[in-house]
Amino acid sequence: MPPSNISSLSASSKNVELEASVVQRFEPRLVNTRYGQSRVMNTIIEDSTGNILLTIWGDDIDKVQEGNKIKVKKAYASEWNGKLQLNLSRFGKLLILN
Repeated sequence: MPPSNISSLSASSKNVELEASVVQRFEPRLVNTRYGQSRVMNTIIEDSTGNILLTIWGDDIDKVQEGNKIKVKKAYASEWNGKLQLNLSRFGKLLILN
């Protein structure tokens, strides 16, 4: 499957693989999930076609800094409050490229 770009994503996009730059990092926060308490953080990533909110969980939060070039694998898009966002699946991977 070829890598996607941000402008090609829709709320039904699954198994997304793309490379982008982290342009903004928000404060991590604690949330309660069905698996217990976990850390979650929103970031804004962009490529040459646009930008999107990426939700990052757990230990991946500590790896990501503004300005990083990243690659996400096995992500999926969804809509939250009328806006498209990208999420890593349970088996998704986030790689720092620089």
